[in-house]
Amino acid sequence: MRRNKETRYIGSWGLAFAEEKEMKKLSNWASKGWLFESFGFLGFKLRKGEAQNLVYSIDYNTLQANELQDYYDTFRAAGWEAVCSLSNIHVFSAKPGTVPIYTDRATSYDKYNRAIVNFKWSSLLFGLLTLIGFAAYYYSDNYGLGIALTQVLLIFATLCLMIALPSAMVYCAYRFRKMRLK
Repeated sequence: MRRNKETRYIGSWGLAFAEEKEMKKLSNWASKGWLFESFGFLGFKLRKGEAQNLVYSIDYNTLQANELQDYYDTFRAAGWEAVCSLSNIHVFSAKPGTVPIYTDRATSYDKYNRAIVNFKWSSLLFGLLTLIGFAAYYYSDNYGLGIALTQVLLIFATLCLMIALPSAMVYCAYRFRKMRLK
């Protein structure tokens, strides 16, 4: 955990793997006067403030810029305040006792269905690029491509793999959550 007098960065296990646990952790920090401000590298950025009793919740929704205000207004009317958004991930906070954002299995199912879309396509794309890169590397000797190009192919394939594996893991985690709700 990195910190100064006004901000702290805390690690995260990943929303796909421990969403409820992460939201409870943010609530605990808020009760100590550290309020969730934004996403940080592999975690959360907190800012010092007045200790508050808050609950946090997440929604996954891909919106256009002109839709965002109406989206936030809908949640505000239900007692939830927008904290931050990153791509299709939107975090809200409310006082304990506020009606939860997701109260039934069908809407929770839709939530995770929206969450997996980006990860499905990124894991497929980078998985395919990984296979192509390693195949090209493997067969590069047969075509006399030279050491430099062979090494570039290996680096390319490895970088694609480094993106494909986490994307596939997150996709599977959300898919598993979705299946448990059926």
